[in-house]
Amino acid sequence: MTPDRWLSADECAQHLGMTRNGKPNRRGFLERVACLPDFPAPFRVGQHRAWKLAEVDRWAMNQRKVG
Repeated sequence: MTPDRWLSADECAQHLGMTRNGKPNRRGFLERVACLPDFPAPFRVGQHRAWKLAEVDRWAMNQRKVG
């Protein structure tokens, strides 16, 4: 069994294809995706947030089914 992989906001943006000039669009991810009620809740450590890769993938697949 592989351990859970956690993604930062930059990594989530990159993983979801949210880039700008080849760099992750962190602000766009946080303002347009991470705040959605059905997007997975992050794990917080102080001011840092991380999302489980498996949950982000599941959310993305559900978005494809709806769209």
